[in-house]
Amino acid sequence: MISIYTISGELVKSIEHDEEFDGNEWWDLKSGNGDEVAPGLYIYVVEFPKEQDFCIDTFDDTGENNGSGKNDYFSNKKLDLDEDGNLSRHIKKTKYFIGKFAIVR
Repeated sequence: MISIYTISGELVKSIEHDEEFDGNEWWDLKSGNGDEVAPGLYIYVVEFPKEQDFCIDTFDDTGENNGSGKNDYFSNKKLDLDEDGNLSRHIKKTKYFIGKFAIVR
């Protein structure tokens, strides 16, 4: 499920996304009641059916944050491994991904 909100938190539209291997979703830029949405900044929330792993960053063996700074599972591969070749990523689990996008006309 993908939910789209205005920057003030008002729900604009919810879209069911069932394609497991296709990360794209098309939207007609209309709200749930059929009105065309205004240009501006919007927030989207993707809700997964179950918790997913993600990497918030990479840490070295001292616990210092030396990672890529990216908020994704695929970060800087060189810093993802410790001296023994083990993963040193800081992995968390979540059912939600939140992002933003702009509509410009």
